[in-house]
Amino acid sequence: MNLWRVVFTFLSVFILSASCRGAFDFRQPGIPINTLAQHLRTNIAVPLENSNDDEKPASKYMYTVSDEKRMCTLANMIITISVPYEKKEKKNVQATLTVPANAQVTGTCSPILSEMTLTWKEPEKAVKEEDPPKEENKDNTIRFTFLNDHTSFSVFSVDVNIYLDNKNFPSKTDEVNWYNKTSENDLRLFTAPLLKGIHTCDKEIKFKVKEAEVTIKNVKLIAFNTDKDGNSHDKEVKCDEQDKSKTFNYVIKDKNDAVCLLAKMSISLNVPYKTKDNKQASKTISIPNDAKISGTCESNLSKMKLTWKPKGESTFDFPNENEIEFYFKREETKAYLQQVMFKIKLDKENFPDSIDDKAVSYGSSDVLSTSAKNGMYSCVDEISVNIMDTEVIIKDVLLVAFDVQESFNSKKVTECPPSLEPSFKKYKYVVADKNNPTKACIAANMTVSMTVPNKENDKEGEKTILVPNNAQPSGECEDVSSTMTLTWSKTTTYAQDTSNSITFSFKKKESEYFLEGVCINLASNKDKFYDSPSCTNGKKTDLHEFSAPLSHLYKCDEETSIEVDKVKLKISNIALIAFNTKDSLDKIEVKNCPKPEEPEELEESNVGAIVGGVIGGLAALALIIFLAIMCKRRSNVVNRTYG
Repeated sequence: MNLWRVVFTFLSVFILSASCRGAFDFRQPGIPINTLAQHLRTNIAVPLENSNDDEKPASKYMYTVSDEKRMCTLANMIITISVPYEKKEKKNVQATLTVPANAQVTGTCSPILSEMTLTWKEPEKAVKEEDPPKEENKDNTIRFTFLNDHTSFSVFSVDVNIYLDNKNFPSKTDEVNWYNKTSENDLRLFTAPLLKGIHTCDKEIKFKVKEAEVTIKNVKLIAFNTDKDGNSHDKEVKCDEQDKSKTFNYVIKDKNDAVCLLAKMSISLNVPYKTKDNKQASKTISIPNDAKISGTCESNLSKMKLTWKPKGESTFDFPNENEIEFYFKREETKAYLQQVMFKIKLDKENFPDSIDDKAVSYGSSDVLSTSAKNGMYSCVDEISVNIMDTEVIIKDVLLVAFDVQESFNSKKVTECPPSLEPSFKKYKYVVADKNNPTKACIAANMTVSMTVPNKENDKEGEKTILVPNNAQPSGECEDVSSTMTLTWSKTTTYAQDTSNSITFSFKKKESEYFLEGVCINLASNKDKFYDSPSCTNGKKTDLHEFSAPLSHLYKCDEETSIEVDKVKLKISNIALIAFNTKDSLDKIEVKNCPKPEEPEELEESNVGAIVGGVIGGLAALALIIFLAIMCKRRSNVVNRTYG
């Protein structure tokens, strides 16, 4: 018996050892890791691997949204939603739901507007068999839309979609099964800096989603994250410290008191004026943030008008305020800024010794372009709009000119191209590379003037037009041919409906580039001013000017004259490169134009020899004349003696 007991004990130990090895050997295939982890948690008091302080960033947050590169949104928060509903006995009550920590998370990682949606299903009461079948989709959702305003992030709006189940909403009326509402825009909740910012808030924050009330507490939020993980975000902003100002400083409402235009932008004007001593001057003025706003909204045309008081007293008695108007137009495929009008008082502080009392102008444009349907425009960099001789500078733009009431999480955001590399900003006229907007394929500084026939008081004459420094450049760069067009608005001499332009055509041939053609297109009063031909039949294409090796900057201070039809074109002070492939022009090689031929200077020795020769020649001539006279006198004396 003792032998059998020993054998039985041995077999029992062997079987137990084998079963333990099968349960806990991590290398054994076929055992799910979650089953293993559960077994370990329930049966053995040892921590899982990676459960120390170096846990992954995702495990520190309840809710995360990722794209293929990184987690863009990371959030911890406790959310409750109080939803109103009507009972069958016509009594209005509320039910409160808590968003579970294990809610399903979905979302987007777009650069300006991103979203995070939490989805969950509430457990229901058991129903009787004779009750009719319910809807299959009973998922509740809360969706957060985040806005990047170029410096910080915030919760812009919140949507809730709640199924009125029979457990949380007992005795509800049969007519309504869902509560689906959106909050007001620009909630400006949980703000923090874009760069390494994180918002934290322990206290309860309440806000309305129409009749429902959302309460959020214990917040830890990062949005628009661009780091590999969220661990480097150390610029903490607490809810008591956040900026309470709204994102959009300009808001227009329609006749029904509904918001129809939202704009965030900084605006300044560079206004030229003439002083009493007949000198040209200019002054840049900024439109204050507290400018009064008014406007109108139609289906395809919106107007925004800003007015503000000038500084100091006006140079003249001109009681009106400063004002600027922006007209936004919607066409079939795009919406854009179509026209700008302004009226500026030339006050003593900003415009000393001005001979005029005001600057008034208007002009057309085609900037801030975005989708016609539910579009939004975003741009951090400066955008220049040239209105006659005045430059309107707009920057830090967020604009919704149409369809404001449409959902922001479905906005089609258009961003302006990236800013040029600093070395290209030294040039007045730039055509950006279509494949790399941070560099220029054509860059130029030059003074361009045109002398054209002009009729004044029935007398034929000429008029000189100077292309302004703020002319708008545009163009295209191809492999062997490129163009740069400079466009500027009319002056009082010009026609009232068209801009003026000059187009330069460049050619690349072997190892050099050069100016091949020029077209001048002036819109003018035909009775008074020369009306130039269009580019199609007035283009001069037989030029070979401003030649330089490829990847070289052409420089020339001397004046170059070109005749295009009846126009005498003069170009000077040139710094130009075409077909550029370099990322920076800081260390570009320079090709200088040949200097005009000058007469050779005479050396001092040559001058002395020439002067000496002249003096010697004159002395010899005087001696010859003297001898001739003496000989003649002597001959006369001899003749008298022997005559």
